[in-house]
Amino acid sequence: MNKATEKNIVKRQILWDNPAEADAFSGGGHERTAKALARTIRDFDKSDRSIGLEGRWGSGKSSIVKMSTKELNAEKTGIKFHVFEFDLWANQTTHFRRAFLESLLKWAATKFPTKNSSS
Repeated sequence: MNKATEKNIVKRQILWDNPAEADAFSGGGHERTAKALARTIRDFDKSDRSIGLEGRWGSGKSSIVKMSTKELNAEKTGIKFHVFEFDLWANQTTHFRRAFLESLLKWAATKFPTKNSSS
């Protein structure tokens, strides 16, 4: 390859914005946070609660939720945890309550298809 050709080479790296399955940081901060979140959820002991994670774009919120869900369902306690995630950023231009409820209903219909409101 000559020098004129080398100047025309462009290297690209595509970064996907998908939640991580495991903590890639050397300190394991996301994994520790996910385990603490899972422990907190277990401690709710059948009471209804909701949790919101707040942080900047790309700070790892979705990854922590994914890791926490995996941690919760890894234990063989006989309890199955179902986690509903609502992406406020993706719905910022819509009416919040409507978008939230539509997302929740769609999620519930997919997660629990045999349940219906008439029973």
